[in-house]
Amino acid sequence: PGAGGAGRIIYVTENYTAFMLTIVGAIASTLLLLIIIIIKMWTKLERRERLRDIKSEARRTKRSRRR
Repeated sequence: PGAGGAGRIIYVTENYTAFMLTIVGAIASTLLLLIIIIIKMWTKLERRERLRDIKSEARRTKRSRRR
């Protein structure tokens, strides 16, 4: 019965290397997710700043034309 053959009992010992690789993988994926979120927010802020600069420049040119 089972993978062990005729009634043999198989003891599964904890694999420390696999456990450590799992932890390292979880940390790496979390850091990758954080980096992606930071880059998205950074680009959003950059775009907002560029739009604000364009609007202020447009207001300045509008004022200078009135004079």
